[in-house]
Amino acid sequence: MGVNSEATKNRQVKRMDDALFRKIIDEMASVSYSGIVKFYCNNEALLDRRIVEFIEYTKEKLPHLTRLQIDTNGKLLTRELGASLFNAGLTCMLVDDYTETGGGGLNNKKEKIKEVYDWLREQFPDKTMGYFPRLLNEVLDSRAGMAPNNSYIPPAPTKASCVYPFYSMYITSNGNVAQCHYDSVFENPMGNVTSSSLQEVWQGEKFRQLRAGLLKCSRTNKLCTQCDFHGHINPLEIMENTHYLYNFAYKSLGTLAKIRQIMKSSKV
Repeated sequence: MGVNSEATKNRQVKRMDDALFRKIIDEMASVSYSGIVKFYCNNEALLDRRIVEFIEYTKEKLPHLTRLQIDTNGKLLTRELGASLFNAGLTCMLVDDYTETGGGGLNNKKEKIKEVYDWLREQFPDKTMGYFPRLLNEVLDSRAGMAPNNSYIPPAPTKASCVYPFYSMYITSNGNVAQCHYDSVFENPMGNVTSSSLQEVWQGEKFRQLRAGLLKCSRTNKLCTQCDFHGHINPLEIMENTHYLYNFAYKSLGTLAKIRQIMKSSKV
């Protein structure tokens, strides 16, 4: 179960303004960003009818991205929409299918999603795609204590660093920058890119303090103390964002070698 099946009860229904979206992409273009852009932030990207237009604009302004990705539950995905997204410049689509198996209508929905997915894979063999059938009661990690079906909170904060605040920036519809993507209700914003630049927020004091603690394997803020995520992900994804990291984070925090040393010493 996605954490936002519960978390969205406390969130406003809001779309990002076109001007804010373009401001974000234009600022990334100004530093020749070539890492990863993902169109989701604990939401369903295909609900926004501007999504094809947004993909086109992103591809135009950031032509050398390592990956331009959408994560979706697949319920709104059609052959036509999927083809439009890939033709607009999308390079990666991941489908987390939460429709339940067994039982007529729901099962037919799952089969429909898989049929569309298989068709897109056949038509666009050069694109990266993944299909992940999920169980409604599947227990993943605790999402910093916010997952409705995983109430486990570590008895003591996990003694480990965490890569998320070093390589990824999650921007909400109103411009708030979340601490990480586990901050599902955005209760601890690092800043707002409506009134500040991406670089000002990324190099701001709140991020600096958070990273400084994590470099010491210290998880002291509320979200981190409740989180059971071990702090490590596929290193290839980190390396895909190396350019952005170097320019926006490591210059003010230390060298890549120091980060690697800390991550190697973290216990998982």
